[in-house]
Amino acid sequence: MSIAEKIQLTINSPKKRICKFGILLSGSALSKSDKELILSVLSPDNENYSAVSNVQLSRILREEGFDISSSLVDRHKGRKCGCYYDASLGKKQR
Repeated sequence: MSIAEKIQLTINSPKKRICKFGILLSGSALSKSDKELILSVLSPDNENYSAVSNVQLSRILREEGFDISSSLVDRHKGRKCGCYYDASLGKKQR
């Protein structure tokens, strides 16, 4: 298969991108209550939204052995990571 054919195949069958933080939140490494609380500090509609900074959240997660940086939390929280990218459209989802 030529390079052009491989690229065209990739274009025709886009895969959903997901960031490392999204993988952690959707996986089984965290308890349900941990996920719910983390999601509450990420949601602007929740009263806990500004209670924990991105730096504090990433530090807590790193202390528990998860390699999550504050910039990754910031991108995920701002919907600027791969979790919010629609590969079929080639642009960010809202």
